[in-house]
Amino acid sequence: MTRVPTGDWGLDLVLGGGLPLLARQGEAEPSTSILLRGGPGAGKTILAMQLALAVARHMRSDVAYACVELLPRELQAQHEGLLGAQGKGIVQVPPWTRGAANSPSPSRVFAAVLDTGAAEMPVDDSSSLEDLRSPERLGAGLDDLLSKATEAAGRKPRVLVVDSLSDGYGLGSSAPRLLADQLVKFAADEGLVLVLLEEMAREVASPWSFATDLVLVLSYPEVGAHERRIAVVKSRLGRAAEGIHRSAILQGVGMRVFPNLAAYDFGEPAVEDELPVVWGVRPPQPWNLPVAKQPDDLPDFRDCLTVVFGPDTGRVLSLARRLGTQGADGTDYPGSDIWVIPGGGRLEAVTDRPIDEVIPVSPVLTPERLAAAVTVEVLRAAKSSTERNLGLRRILAGDVSAFGTSNEAGDLARALVVAAGTVRRRALRTAIILYQTAPPVRSAREPGYVYMPQARGPMPTHHPDFEPVGVPPQVAAWADMVVDLSWKAGQQQGWHVHVTDQRTGRSWGPLAILPETRS
Repeated sequence: MTRVPTGDWGLDLVLGGGLPLLARQGEAEPSTSILLRGGPGAGKTILAMQLALAVARHMRSDVAYACVELLPRELQAQHEGLLGAQGKGIVQVPPWTRGAANSPSPSRVFAAVLDTGAAEMPVDDSSSLEDLRSPERLGAGLDDLLSKATEAAGRKPRVLVVDSLSDGYGLGSSAPRLLADQLVKFAADEGLVLVLLEEMAREVASPWSFATDLVLVLSYPEVGAHERRIAVVKSRLGRAAEGIHRSAILQGVGMRVFPNLAAYDFGEPAVEDELPVVWGVRPPQPWNLPVAKQPDDLPDFRDCLTVVFGPDTGRVLSLARRLGTQGADGTDYPGSDIWVIPGGGRLEAVTDRPIDEVIPVSPVLTPERLAAAVTVEVLRAAKSSTERNLGLRRILAGDVSAFGTSNEAGDLARALVVAAGTVRRRALRTAIILYQTAPPVRSAREPGYVYMPQARGPMPTHHPDFEPVGVPPQVAAWADMVVDLSWKAGQQQGWHVHVTDQRTGRSWGPLAILPETRS
């Protein structure tokens, strides 16, 4: 079995790496059957075109598109209207011009009205509907379409789309099971990837769902919502991420899927998105804390998620900027940095190195969109860094407090952690740092006492004479390492650092920074 990328990172993640194809019959090419179910306006045609073209381009082939009720010129207008110039010339409408065999031109969609013989049937004939949906009549129409598309393209299409299966034509949920089975078997025998679209006004059983390998249900958003929904209700050739995922149709792009956060623990994107190993051997320890004496027994800083927090925005950013910039021998640590800045604030403050990349993200995104956007953009930037032979030194994201005005602030912070974890699994040996300004508090009962969230439950850690201290933000609960910046009053007045390894519960500090006037 092989997997073909769909062209959408989010959908690939949901499907466990792309569309699964399986060679089933003798010498036949690998194939699969896909059913897209949904109501009007759910995006079935747009997603079908994306999937069909992704597979066709992967196979260096074309698409035969059987229009049952949608006219070919309507399909062409929709595709070009959505994608603009890049969609021009993709959808071919009759009369088709003959192409050369083994043409190197991009994959094309040969669309035509499916001839089922309905035009010759008398409308008052009660047997007409049964005759229309007979396997022989439907098969003859599809055979004719494939034959003409092969002649026009100069090569056999490897993808067949039927748009759409409607009860109005006797081809929807009321279609005979024999019809569904034989169409799917026909595609397997011919080595075709079959994409079927079914109108679904309500949730009812369908013979097409039983016969096909992969079933996706698309739904239009509720009134006032801004995103559609998509769910994988069947995946015969491999597990898929469960639950409902958000999706949207973007102008110039097409449909994009934003997986729910649980999907990131389920699978990985397509294989072709793998990043090369940045470092051949484990690099030296690069903590570089701005303290008088750095402990020499700190755990490995790389291959983990570190959260830096404190009540002073400028100093938290300054501390995050220093982490991992020097090796154990004091020399500058090589490589580029990627900065993810929610809201785009303080872009000028994060870096002045031309080899670094800054990625601003909107703080008003949904958690699903945020996780997808950050993951995709960071992986793209990381791949670019390695292709330029720079090496990836660190990935930094913050200030996470930019999400504080959102009703979904906690979920947004979690989405950022989920994205960081996904990148961490792909970009090996890369330090990932999240930083957040945490509001100060004063404890009248136990001044300077703070709870540090632990992976296996909270562990109390005393900060003697510290008043006020930063409140550990929610994002710290998911970190491997926590760096806490606090203000210490009294004779040793100044900013101090605590480091906690939440995997073991061990702490270091307070580590004194040079005394300075409190701002």
